Amino acid sequence: WFVVSVVDSPLKAKVEALMGLIIVLNTISVGLSTEWQRDWAGWKIVDAGFAAIFTLELGVKWAQVGTRMLFFGDTWISNTLDSVLVTLAWAEFLLYVADSAAEASNSAFVLSTMRAFRLLRIARIFRMAR
Repeated sequence: WFVVSVVDSPLKAKVEALMGLIIVLNTISVGLSTEWQRDWAGWKIVDAGFAAIFTLELGVKWAQVGTRMLFFGDTWISNTLDSVLVTLAWAEFLLYVADSAAEASNSAFVLSTMRAFRLLRIARIFRMAR
């Protein structure tokens, strides 16, 4: 099975490099969406796309190593952070969808705060570079 066979294979380094690139693209996207055409609805689609990619990555990791190693193994801190960030990304998207008909400044603040936490993902790049 592909998911299990990626563990400790030469493909693992390529997948990690690809995910690093996706993290950089996500960071650029967050920056652009903050500074350029903030009200463009397409940013939410872009955010949902990144959330889907990161959800898939987390699911593949989970299938590879199991719950015990994912949350209690050597990399439990980064895996827990990934889980929190994926959850925040989907919560942000769901809040946007639920609030799309109403203009509320409190929800805008909450969404901006959640987006800022997603930038923590860039820390993974530094961890992968070690």
